[in-house]
Amino acid sequence: MAYIAGKKNGNAVWRNRAKRKLRAAWALADDLPTSYDVLLIANRRTADRSAVELAKTLDDVLLREGLLQ
Repeated sequence: MAYIAGKKNGNAVWRNRAKRKLRAAWALADDLPTSYDVLLIANRRTADRSAVELAKTLDDVLLREGLLQ
């Protein structure tokens, strides 16, 4: 599991906030795959969304990609 927030998107405070929210979203998501390496990349809207919204989006993406049942 890796979380990335690039310098292009904001300063250190923004990057740390975005990575914290990605970590929280991963913890809130349901039935996560364990046999895959997952890379979550923050974009400009990541720090503005709640961890619950990000977890819902993460579940939707994993389901669409066939990584969840």
